Amino acid sequence: MDTGLDPTTPVAGEKDPVRSLGRLGVDLFQVLACVADQVIVLDRDRRLVALIGDGPDEPFRRETAAGTLRDLFGPQVADAHEAGCAAALEGRYSAYEWIRRRGRQSLQLFTTASPLRDASANIVGIVLLTRMVGALSLDPDSPLQHISSRERQVLELLGQGYRPRSIAERLRVSPDTVRNHLKAMFKKTGTHSQEELTALLRAARNIH
Repeated sequence: MDTGLDPTTPVAGEKDPVRSLGRLGVDLFQVLACVADQVIVLDRDRRLVALIGDGPDEPFRRETAAGTLRDLFGPQVADAHEAGCAAALEGRYSAYEWIRRRGRQSLQLFTTASPLRDASANIVGIVLLTRMVGALSLDPDSPLQHISSRERQVLELLGQGYRPRSIAERLRVSPDTVRNHLKAMFKKTGTHSQEELTALLRAARNIH
């Protein structure tokens, strides 16, 4: 089909997005501030440079801060992003889902981690883009209320059909670590198999 477009002609704004945005009277920061996702910029030492946008952690929003993710958001958030940050600093892009507890509610989040490069293509930091996939509410009487955040990550992936070795690859941990998480969940929930665990999750979960 003839679209009337010359494929050799750059799309408007492709080569100079700053100038194109300037025609609208806005800059890149204003664009980022309007997105529904949360943008976190870290330096190579994983210290927070900027947090932009209305994301799942809105109560913790700061435009700039000197602390690390662990300082500002606690170990759960830092641990969830550990593998993604490591990959970005090696020049690789990664995407992953993770779970964050907020009271009795659990938030299912999706994050992409990308290397941040300067004009000379040197990696100077990390960009994390996070959006909320959904809110997970467990029956307050469910034994799953007692599992840890990391165990919940393993269980969520198990519930999506991933086997332990694949879960280990996605979380960038050893298969033995995943097996240890499963054993801990068996003990906490009184289950004896992966099938019983996933059945317990289906029974206890209500996705809004």
